Order: sequence, then C-alpha cells, then structure tokens
Amino acid sequence: MHEQDVVESLVRVDGTEGDELLFWAEEEPVDAVRSTYRVPLDAQEAWLRLGEQSWPVLDISRWGLGIALEDGALLEPGMVLEGARLEVDGRTLAVDVEVVHVSADVGEHLRCGLAVVRAAEEFGSFVEEFVTRRKARIVGEAHA
Repeated sequence: MHEQDVVESLVRVDGTEGDELLFWAEEEPVDAVRSTYRVPLDAQEAWLRLGEQSWPVLDISRWGLGIALEDGALLEPGMVLEGARLEVDGRTLAVDVEVVHVSADVGEHLRCGLAVVRAAEEFGSFVEEFVTRRKARIVGEAHA
C-alpha cells in the first residue's frame, strides 16, 4: 500500500473528513470537503484556550482545528474567536479562528470545526512540521 493510499484511508478516521456535518444555522446535513488532512490528536494532547474557557483539540491542520465542546456550548457558525491560544507539543501559539460547524459526533461531546483566520507568524510552519511528523507516525503504525 502506498503512503497516499494509507493517508486517504485515514482521512475518515474519527470523523475528521467526509462525515455529514450539522450546521446549526441551516439545520440540514452537508458533506464536508477539506483541501488539507487534519491529523487526529490524543486526548489531552492539545488545548485551545480563550480567556477562562478551554477546549480539547481533536484534530489539527495548518488551516483548521477540530475541538470538543460540552453540551450547551455557546459557539455558533460564523463566530470569530479572537485572541485564542493553541497549546500543542509544548508550544503556545496565538490564533484567531472562525467557527465553521458544530456537530454531534464525538460521543457525549459536540465537535466544532474551526478555520484559522489569523495566527502567529510561526504557526504555519510549526503546524505543518507537526502534521508531517504525526502523519509519518500514523503511516508507520499502519504498516506495523
């Protein structure tokens, strides 16, 4: 199996791609299409923080994040979270994100997809390197 085949098969792991998403604004399912692969993260591996609020990060790419929300969370599509901090791999990076969707596909939590609107200068290169390392690990585990 080629690396591209493995990556494409992983794209549907843990709801990171291809699942139907429920947009609160329209309340009808829509197919998700992303131009980049988001790597899944382990529980408690990364956090998105804004003021006193903290959300565990479920997956990450250079262009977006998936976070877990508690029921009753007040995030809705179109909202922009300015001044958030992404904590991952021992780093804290400033990031502004826009809520793209909120859907119920993470067990007892809601999944919230966020698009990166603005980020610290080092964000892009750091996340690309992190994603590359994680994809290599996932592919290695798939071949083991």
